[in-house]
Amino acid sequence: MPSDLKSFETLRIQLKKPVGQEPMYRLANIADTDKSFTISSPKFRLITRTDNVECPSKGCITELSAAQPKSQSSILYLTNIIGKMIPPGFQHIESSTRLYCAIVAGDCGATVPIYRYYKFLPNGLYHAYSTNEDIEIAGYVREPQPLCYGWQTLTTEQLRAEGLEGSGEEEDFSSEEKVQVTDEEKEEEKKEEFKMMREVCDDKTPPKPSSMKSLNVYVNDKTGALKDHYYTTKVPTPEEQKNSENEFYGYKIDEVCF
Repeated sequence: MPSDLKSFETLRIQLKKPVGQEPMYRLANIADTDKSFTISSPKFRLITRTDNVECPSKGCITELSAAQPKSQSSILYLTNIIGKMIPPGFQHIESSTRLYCAIVAGDCGATVPIYRYYKFLPNGLYHAYSTNEDIEIAGYVREPQPLCYGWQTLTTEQLRAEGLEGSGEEEDFSSEEKVQVTDEEKEEEKKEEFKMMREVCDDKTPPKPSSMKSLNVYVNDKTGALKDHYYTTKVPTPEEQKNSENEFYGYKIDEVCF
């Protein structure tokens, strides 16, 4: 885990419930003062920089990007494991701070799972988020695996050692509550979800070529347990592949996959 506290940003999942509309979930800095949102999770931390030796960007952490549908207000958070691929119909949400999370639980000390939920409605796809796998959000289906993992906030003792006691970082409480959903409601949600999925899957219109990128497969020169494949839409230059600090160092295109 990065020892420099400046490498982190402390966030919470927040929730807005507009009248007559679907709830809107977002990840926001704890200093955010928008009172139209309420707290929906305990605090957790994400990394804001990759120039540290404790958690190298390649193979350990991934950038967490945000996108929004053009037709409604719901935020889709997605990882950039295979490149920044924004789905058709969504537009990238610009942010002044880049956020990074761990791909695997425990890597670099990341233990806080970030779960993504989804819900199909006639006007589009909606998403919700939680850091607790036991939380049920009415009408939403939780994806089986966490999107990625964040870091726990520091204890009072750790903050005291860093000279940050009283900064507000040690406060931690959760407004996440289990939502009681009846069996009848669950059955209706499944029927509605299946109906929407059928409508989406029955659409034979191919995506526009401009919205697609080729997925390239790169392989390193290692053997056994160290052999690794790297999937990405990026195309490196020869100089990048020779640069020991570049993510493509030691990798070449895997001809077997083509």
